[in-house]
Amino acid sequence: MENAREATDGELQSRTGAYLNSAVQSTPRILIVTDCRRPSDVDYFKLHQEANCRPIMLLRIDSSLTAREQRGFQFKAGIDDAETECALDEFQLWNDRIANDGDNMCLQRALSEIRNKAIELATSFTTP
Repeated sequence: MENAREATDGELQSRTGAYLNSAVQSTPRILIVTDCRRPSDVDYFKLHQEANCRPIMLLRIDSSLTAREQRGFQFKAGIDDAETECALDEFQLWNDRIANDGDNMCLQRALSEIRNKAIELATSFTTP
C-alpha cells in the first residue's frame, strides 16, 4: 500500500460497517451524519435507523466547481476523483438537496427548512 488513504479505503471496502459502528453505539432520536462517502455508507445508516424504528433524512449539499474554486479548491488527481469523493455523485435517493454556492441568505433559508422537516420527522416517530 502506498499510503494510509489506500489502506483505509481497502479496509472500508472489505468491511462496509467498520468505521460506521461507532456512530450508532447509542440510538439518538436524531442521528446526524455529516459525511457519507459511498452508497454502502448510506445503506448502513438506513438499515440501522429502520431497525431501530428511527426516521432517516438523506440530504445532499452541492456546490458548483466555480464556488469551490473561489473557496480555494484545486483538483488533485487520485484524490478528488477517488471513490471516497465521487461514489455518491450519481446517487439519486436524496430527500433534499441544498445548493451552497455562496448565497448565504439562500443557504440559511434552505437549512432552516431542512431543520423544520427534521424536527417534524423526528417527532412523528415514537421510541420503540
